[in-house]
Amino acid sequence: MGAREIRQGVYGIYGGKAYKILPSGSPDTARLLSSDKDDLKNGFENNYSEYTSKKYGFTCAKNVPLGEVSDICFITPKIIYKGLEVFHIGSRNGTNFVTLCGKLIRSCNPGEEERKYEDELIKREFHKGIVDKTFYMYIKEVPIDDPELELFELRQKLN
Repeated sequence: MGAREIRQGVYGIYGGKAYKILPSGSPDTARLLSSDKDDLKNGFENNYSEYTSKKYGFTCAKNVPLGEVSDICFITPKIIYKGLEVFHIGSRNGTNFVTLCGKLIRSCNPGEEERKYEDELIKREFHKGIVDKTFYMYIKEVPIDDPELELFELRQKLN
């Protein structure tokens, strides 16, 4: 994987390298996405506007025969921060920060004793954000290289 990153979605191996895969519109073809500018030398094309590239980061793509892609799997990230499982809800482009959601809570008190430690940690470490009238969440932005941030990938084979 190289530098630490949080991957989610369908990935596969092409030419010895892992790529995110999107539908290509054909059942026999895979659309590979890459953020590596060196892939432009390998037939990838950057068809995205300058505005899109600035907002979301550099991305290039290439359609390849599905049979040339191996180890296709759906990846779900599992993230542990300070011993607590949290959810990844975004990344600031061009930085090494990720935004984590500690909890999405209904506006009622669940009263679960085993969650007391989690609730105290979340209230101390995360900021409360309102989602709508009945839900709120606790969020925090942390560097992806934070030593207390553990990243795991749960994989489901697709081929």
